[in-house]
Amino acid sequence: RPGDYFEAVNLGQGYTIYKNKNLVKSISQGGTATTITYLFDGDNNITRALFSNSSGDALDFTYLCE
Repeated sequence: RPGDYFEAVNLGQGYTIYKNKNLVKSISQGGTATTITYLFDGDNNITRALFSNSSGDALDFTYLCE
């Protein structure tokens, strides 16, 4: 789905590793769990993805849907 976690990973790697039916809600790496919160527009397109973990680290992606 455009804007989900795996699309961002695929962009960074240049190819598709996983094709999933549902949005990824959390990931765990190195013992740290990261929660992903998605925001949608009126057409149900992902417009924003917020990645946050218990350490207080956060990453925020905002998309421009045309």
